[in-house]
Amino acid sequence: MLISRLPTNPIIHRDLFAPGDPDGANINGPCLVRVPAWVANPLGRYYCYFAHHQGISIRLAYADTLAGPWQLHPGGVFSLADIPAAHGHIASPDVIWDDAAQECRLYLHGPARAVPGQQRFLVCGGDGLHFPVVGSEPLTPSYLRVWRHDGWWYGMVKGGRLYRSRDGRTDFIKGHNPFSLPPESEAGTKLAGIRHLAIVPGPDAIPIYWSSIGDTPPNASCVPAWIFAGSGPPGRPGRLTKCCARNCRGKDPISPWSPRVPGRCITLNMPSGIRISSPITMGGSG
Repeated sequence: MLISRLPTNPIIHRDLFAPGDPDGANINGPCLVRVPAWVANPLGRYYCYFAHHQGISIRLAYADTLAGPWQLHPGGVFSLADIPAAHGHIASPDVIWDDAAQECRLYLHGPARAVPGQQRFLVCGGDGLHFPVVGSEPLTPSYLRVWRHDGWWYGMVKGGRLYRSRDGRTDFIKGHNPFSLPPESEAGTKLAGIRHLAIVPGPDAIPIYWSSIGDTPPNASCVPAWIFAGSGPPGRPGRLTKCCARNCRGKDPISPWSPRVPGRCITLNMPSGIRISSPITMGGSG
């Protein structure tokens, strides 16, 4: 896999923000999507949602080409004040365009009032700029990334655990963690630090990219060989099968294995002083 930086990188940077805007000091958790044709009068062909990791709003940049120029949408698209079920901050947007319903779904996280810790919430709108439908209940733990498969909305959260829901709005069922490895192993320690995820759903293979907590600078890794093998029994939503697992044991298709298979995974090691996190990918409707 060849990865090249755009000559205009970074596409979003401190100089885009107004003087004194604190969000310019921490640009975190981006989600870049192509705006569907049914959206009337879009600001640009591409929307990139992001936030300050301890901020009070979800911000938006837009452009007609990936290389830019990118512009900021003033004030952002959603505020902490608009979601009573959360407090403290909101961050890590994940945007899915539902073409059938002509709806934009924005998943975000923040500390929940109803349960301890950071949780994932859902807000919805029609144009990607306004989100009047606000969920009142937390859905899953933080950093959920969702995709659709075989009539289900699947999600993976911080740490790699799977969830699924019939409508992607309610009743996310907790499943297994296909990345589970003995915590005392080197690979198990690395996988325990999975934080930001990016998932590229396809009809069969589902590459999963992530960054690991504690890497200095962080590394972005890729597991490009997962295969969906049906919907799975209740409480175990969907099986992810490693098609080139070299050390699977027993009959369970998610037996322990090392994700860093030579020649099949990538690690992006950045120069000292440059930090990377929150990998983003694009495909289909987002």
